[in-house]
Amino acid sequence: MAWGTVNTAILSQSTVLPQVDQVPVRALGIDEHRFATAKWFKHSQTSVWCRVEPWSTFVGAHTGHVLGVVDGRSSKNLSSWLKARSPQGLYRLEVVVIDPSTAFQSAIRTVLPAVQISLDHFHLVKLGNQVLTHVRQRALREVLGRRGRKQDAVWAHRMLLLRAGDRLSEAGLHRLEQVLDDADIEQVAGAWAVKKHLRRILNAESVSAAQSARIDFELAVAAAGLPEA
Repeated sequence: MAWGTVNTAILSQSTVLPQVDQVPVRALGIDEHRFATAKWFKHSQTSVWCRVEPWSTFVGAHTGHVLGVVDGRSSKNLSSWLKARSPQGLYRLEVVVIDPSTAFQSAIRTVLPAVQISLDHFHLVKLGNQVLTHVRQRALREVLGRRGRKQDAVWAHRMLLLRAGDRLSEAGLHRLEQVLDDADIEQVAGAWAVKKHLRRILNAESVSAAQSARIDFELAVAAAGLPEA
């Protein structure tokens, strides 16, 4: 197939977006997405070589439309893009969705101090699994005085611990219950319960359900008594 045919087909299905400040955005998303490899350009006025790396992307959280791309991941560049937006556009914003990036958070708090910040589902679950892994590793060192080995059930089933309980088969859930029933590693069971309640918050279908799930989550954290949590 000729390139011209492919190009024509793509252009026919493409949508030309309006100017950024003309797009009514209430929920803004910021994420890292590499569009191209880093390149060096010589500044025409200062003759200084500058590194350019299209990386941080601004999108409309409801539509997914790309609103802007900035160089690198620094809070300075992110803040510059936000400050360049119209006052009306910034006033409409209610929430900004990000991953756990200090640069993203710093830029938002500097330019949009009144806007709510929301962390995306994927990274929150990832943090929950990281806590669970740290607890598992620490508990094994405290109980056995060494790292886990294949003869240790909690180590052998370490990937099973990272799965969501409501997505396991009956056999998988049975194996999980056997692992968590070990009294010597009850801290692992506590960490898994914390992760389970975190997922319930994220899967809540309404604000009231999320608030109720948050109460259960806080109770689970208190009951577990883990330094990691």
